Amino acid sequence: MSIITNLYQGVSGLNTNSTRMEVVGNNIANVNTVGFKAGRVHFSEILGRTVLGASGAGQIGAGAQVDGVEQVFSQGAFAATGQATDLAIAGEGFFMVNGAQGGTDGTFFTRAGQFRMDNEGFITTPGGLKLQGFTAGSNGEVGSKLGDLKVPTDPIPPKGTGSVDMKVGLDSTTEVRAEDEVFSLDDPTSTSDFTSTVTVFDNQGNAHQVDVHFRKTADNQWTWHAVAPSDEVGGGDTQFTEIGTGTLTFDESGNLQTETGGSLSATFGAAGSQTIALDFGTSIDEGGDGSGASNQFSESGNQTIALEQDGRASGVLQGIRVDTDGTIIGAYSNGEELAVGRVATARFAAPTALNNAGGNLFTATGASGQPVIGEPGVGGQGSIMGGALEQSNVDLASEFVSMITAQRGFQANARTITTADELYAETVNLKR
Repeated sequence: MSIITNLYQGVSGLNTNSTRMEVVGNNIANVNTVGFKAGRVHFSEILGRTVLGASGAGQIGAGAQVDGVEQVFSQGAFAATGQATDLAIAGEGFFMVNGAQGGTDGTFFTRAGQFRMDNEGFITTPGGLKLQGFTAGSNGEVGSKLGDLKVPTDPIPPKGTGSVDMKVGLDSTTEVRAEDEVFSLDDPTSTSDFTSTVTVFDNQGNAHQVDVHFRKTADNQWTWHAVAPSDEVGGGDTQFTEIGTGTLTFDESGNLQTETGGSLSATFGAAGSQTIALDFGTSIDEGGDGSGASNQFSESGNQTIALEQDGRASGVLQGIRVDTDGTIIGAYSNGEELAVGRVATARFAAPTALNNAGGNLFTATGASGQPVIGEPGVGGQGSIMGGALEQSNVDLASEFVSMITAQRGFQANARTITTADELYAETVNLKR
């Protein structure tokens, strides 16, 4: 018999169960660490010797060993924080951050989404590593170039109105105006049947009110007159100046058939001349049959159904939000919302083979494979939850059970050593 082997078998058991306790202790210590992934230990038997030839029935193990410790990348629970820069990934993938960690400069991967904006607009981790993503142009179009994600803090410039989409509902029971009842700039409201007002912006971002007056001039036919205050558009002696006019014709069902005019022309002082396209249905009517455009129905009354214009004043950034596809939307003081960037995510063929760099960070290895970088929600990448954090996936109940079994395993192996020691002592005492 090999009593000494029994001693080393017991020692191997102590070592493996001690390692298991280390992993359990680390898991419990990080039960409240955002984005933490629990570790687990893999044990295997150490092949000892063969006592009965080549037969498998005669093999005796020499104890246990630690094969490795791997991260468990199961999904953690989500906790809403209300902080716009707090992000969580629902599904597979990692955030990419760039900078220095532990003396190493490069790209790291993490599930911890506790980000913040620094004084230059860069989105960073608490340790200063910069979140990677795709930047957007001034028009809100997100590009494909990957780099440090920065939210522009400069005000967005004004934009002069180039088009107005107006959908109105006109009352078909309105009486036709007499031929001698002409439209008057001195009293446009009383010489028309309905007025819809739109605010447009000049090239310097100044707002101007434009009133569009509608007059029923024949069955299924209306004329429209767009007017603006004369002192704002360089008009004459009247209070208002006409900057556009045209007609709307409807079919017997009340759907828009034709529209004429279609543009406004004005000179807004120092902002210069400006032409604005005015559409009553062409761009709004998705069906193409007139049913989605302006209409003339008896039960609707005169009303403005929809109104859009593409101009804006200048605006400063007031806040951001992050959509599920990772797009960062900036909200500005002028009411505009523009995409200012998009968060990039990366996934791996074998995430359990990533190297733990500490600080909730991982680095790629040959075993993990190279990262597949893309947009959230595309190609197997998880989607983004803004204003939330992924909690640790440590299950305390399971960890306590593991702690108990590791403790009992350690105790049992200690008994193996003490029992082998007693056998060894008895063997030594045989010569007495």
